[in-house]
Amino acid sequence: MRITGLFFRAALCTCALAFPGLSPSGHALERDDLRLHVSFERDSLSPAVGVGQASIDAPQGKEKTIGFAAGKRGRGVHIADGKSINYQVTDVFSETEGTVACWVKPVGWRQGDGHNHYFMRVCGDKACFLLYKFYPGNTWVYLEGYGKTDVVGGYWDQWEDGQWTFLAFTFKPGEQAWYVNGEPNGRKTEQLLEPSFSSKAFLQLQPGNQVIDEIMVFRRALTAQEVKAVYAANRRWCAEQVTHLWRTR
Repeated sequence: MRITGLFFRAALCTCALAFPGLSPSGHALERDDLRLHVSFERDSLSPAVGVGQASIDAPQGKEKTIGFAAGKRGRGVHIADGKSINYQVTDVFSETEGTVACWVKPVGWRQGDGHNHYFMRVCGDKACFLLYKFYPGNTWVYLEGYGKTDVVGGYWDQWEDGQWTFLAFTFKPGEQAWYVNGEPNGRKTEQLLEPSFSSKAFLQLQPGNQVIDEIMVFRRALTAQEVKAVYAANRRWCAEQVTHLWRTR
């Protein structure tokens, strides 16, 4: 199945902008910082917020391979083994920097289960990166491209069946950082494998025993303080139904 559409720039809702804990010296998130938000509300794969043109490739007969379940807020998606959902989103990414984030809930597994678990893969011009749990206990980002590989992150194995975890990866020239539940879990500033998005970009949701929700792409590398604030706002959410507060310009 392929869905193609033109998505409008949208404004962040007031409660999402009013992140607690951001000091006056921190960067305030602007409405245009959020370039993609997929919330899976109403059992839909289409973005709630998107910039430019995007197309979605999903397996045929999606009722058998894609399941919608209770999400972090509203609905989330579960993808059967051997399948994936691809978002072709070249206009979403800045050329050399950004932030990708999502929520993940294990289904039937927990820490120390001895298996790899893959969540989201992003590919640009010549490099890709994968957000995943490595079976010895690392939760990190695996990068590949230009004939080499690299990782950013460290040991974190506090996964519990049915509990949500927030993952975020920020990248810009000279710095890459990894966060779990709003806290830093790895940072690199030297010998980086740096992705770029001048000609192509796609975001691929991976199959597995997990529910994925609230896919977010920001146009720049958020600061540690901003990532923590996004996590706090997502964890708490607003009293209103956030989905209905997205406004097109």
